Order: sequence, then structure tokens, then C-alpha cells
Amino acid sequence: LSDQKARVRLFCLAFVSGSPILEIGLNDRRRQGKEIVRRKDILPMYTERWIRFENLEFHNTVEKEIFEKEQIIRLSPPDGCFFEVMRFRVRPPKNREKPLTVKCVMKIAGSKVEIRIEAMAAAQTEKTKGDFSSKRQVPCEDIQIRFPVPEAWIYLFREERRWGVGSVHAKVRRPGKVKNLKDRLMGTVHNVENSLIEAGIGEAKYEHVFRALVWRIPRLPEKFHAAYREHLLRCRFELSSFDLMPETFAPTCDVEFTMPLAMISNTVVRSVSVEQHDDSDRVEKFVRYVAKCTYKVCISFILLKILLYLINF
Repeated sequence: LSDQKARVRLFCLAFVSGSPILEIGLNDRRRQGKEIVRRKDILPMYTERWIRFENLEFHNTVEKEIFEKEQIIRLSPPDGCFFEVMRFRVRPPKNREKPLTVKCVMKIAGSKVEIRIEAMAAAQTEKTKGDFSSKRQVPCEDIQIRFPVPEAWIYLFREERRWGVGSVHAKVRRPGKVKNLKDRLMGTVHNVENSLIEAGIGEAKYEHVFRALVWRIPRLPEKFHAAYREHLLRCRFELSSFDLMPETFAPTCDVEFTMPLAMISNTVVRSVSVEQHDDSDRVEKFVRYVAKCTYKVCISFILLKILLYLINF
């Protein structure tokens, strides 16, 4: 891991009557031990950690003087508008295991090319609350792995269809399962034809928008499955004598996914209070945490040169 950055963005959507005042309390380290809130305004939290904010930016409705003095976000939200209240940066902890590990390898042996992508979700994450510690499984969702494809090889991932040309989809090949096992044992089927793209989970195809081979996985680890389980995508093809070999290849592969908690920054909304409202006790409050992660994974290139020697006797 060469570099990492984390940015937190706080959005708000309010349906209110009148002009109430909204006060939001975060887990700012400067506010530790100085909280004075009502019991009904305290929200459930998944961690008791306190963090430090850097490079703060606010919406024009936020009273900056009160935040600098009391570390409370105080504003009058517009009715029915989804807007960004603030954004800031945090320093993510170092030497922490990544929630999703991806390895990309391109192997070139003469005219044969093989692309291999391995994805594995990490183990459970710790949940700390006071002096007690427990573990919960936080999955990675909407995973998207984009492996760049040279322009000269794009036609290999396209196929003719009835109404035009489309992309070749991956065949699902789960490890440990043999297709047509009975027929193969009886001798009816001797071998299984290899597909251009084979994926152990999810869907994969070439998408011209990204100029890349895109592997989409709904969730890792899968439901009722354990972590540290490798999932493989393999793409194998052979170049003809007319195909060009690119002089350079893209050095990185793009990875994007989301998590249902703010696991990177550990930001928590500790309290939400509504002031100057006729019936503040019946106000419904809801907080949704989402972590969007983006990786740049280096591609390992393996070049095998085949030398043929002709010996005359």
C-alpha cells in the first residue's frame, strides 16, 4: 500500500414545517467528554472511537462560529432538499488489513495470453464499545473490478449476434463443481470446451465505456459464507499472426466497491436534536452510513519467451 486518502461527506435530507434549528453532533476529538445532549437525541453508534477532522468545508447554512466554539453543526435545513452539509478529511489508520484484496496478473507466453484476477474479502472487523470488544461481518457490496484491455485486442471480446455485435459474457465456473460429471465418467463427453472468460462468481464482460474487462460481484463474502475465500476470474485467448502486440500496457487495475458502514474513517453521528419546533418529540431521525472505496491495483506482468532450437544431425 503506497498511498491512501479518506474523505467524509455529510449529506442531509429534511422534511420539516416552519424553520427549526438542527444540531448534529459528531465524534470530534475536541468534543470528547464535553457532550451535553438529551437522552432522546442520542443515536445508536457502532463504535466509540473519536477522530480528528482536517480541511473542513461547510454549507452556507451552517453557523461556523458555533462549530469552532462548541464543535456542533448548527443549521436551519431547507425543506425537501438533499444537500451536502460538510466535508472533511481524516487520516486513515496505517497497517490495517484492506477489506477487499485483489491481485491481477497478465501472463504472455508467445501468442497465448492469460488474464487472472483473484478477489478475496477480509475477515470480520472489530466493534468496540467501552471496555468490551466484539466482531461483526461487514460485507463488500457492488464490487467492480476493471482490467484495461489494449485497443488492438478489443475485437476478441466482441461477438456477432442477431441484432448486431455484443460483448462476450463470462461462463460461471465454481471451484469444486464438475459439469456433466456423469457423462464424462461414462465416456460420452471427453473434454469440456474452454470459454474465453470464466468467473467463479458474479458477471464479467468487456465494456467499451471503460475500455476494460469489467468483473461485477454483488457481494463478498457471500451470504452464509466465511471470509478469506478466493474467487477467480480467468480470461484466456490466443493471438493470431495479424494481431499486434502493444509496446506498453496499462500499469494499474481499477477497483470500486461500497460498504454499509463508514469503516474507513470511523465517523459517527452521535446525536441529532431539533430545536424551535412545535413537536420535536415526534420527529423521526435516521442515519445511513455508506463507505465508497476506490483502489488502484498494480498489475503483475509475466512474459515467457519460448525459444526453439533446430538441431541438424
